[in-house]
Amino acid sequence: QKCGKTWLALEMSVSVASGAPFLGKFAVNKTGTVVIYSPELRRSEIQARIGEIVRARNLPAQLHIHIDDQSGLFLDRPGGQKIVRETLRKLRPALYIFDPLSRCFGGRENDSGKIKLMSEFLASVAREWECAMMLVHHSAKRSHGHDFGGRGSGELGAYGDSNLSMNKIDNKKSVLAFEQRHGLAIDPLCADSG
Repeated sequence: QKCGKTWLALEMSVSVASGAPFLGKFAVNKTGTVVIYSPELRRSEIQARIGEIVRARNLPAQLHIHIDDQSGLFLDRPGGQKIVRETLRKLRPALYIFDPLSRCFGGRENDSGKIKLMSEFLASVAREWECAMMLVHHSAKRSHGHDFGGRGSGELGAYGDSNLSMNKIDNKKSVLAFEQRHGLAIDPLCADSG
């Protein structure tokens, strides 16, 4: 079921690129260029969505958001990792978004060994280039509550320093829950799906 994960990622990209508070609530500590790799959406769709967010928030139309629309970027393979390194070297982004993980990972999501290798690669380049890495991932099937681990290996849940979970309750309300490895807990945010 669609919960707005891509919209949330784009909202974050606009905040990081502009310095405007994330969701109008949370201060952005580091601003800069954002790279978005989203093979499920066409460049024009991503641009249209970013345009909607920018207009709704009265922000400058020109932000440093780079849309990477090449194909075949797999985070668990040497070729994909080379692309990520080259992009980091060339653009030096503050945030790099991969949406969704299922289209950026060539192996099986429940293969903990391959997920761990991918996670270690992302953590390594994030430290080296001082760039936040955002993985957008589908939730596991569940009856209620929040699932920060997502589908597949538990290594995914262990990877994130900050995890956001988007869920719908009775198809009426969207709930955004937060989990942080360090720092204070943040209460969930609710909005009518209307």
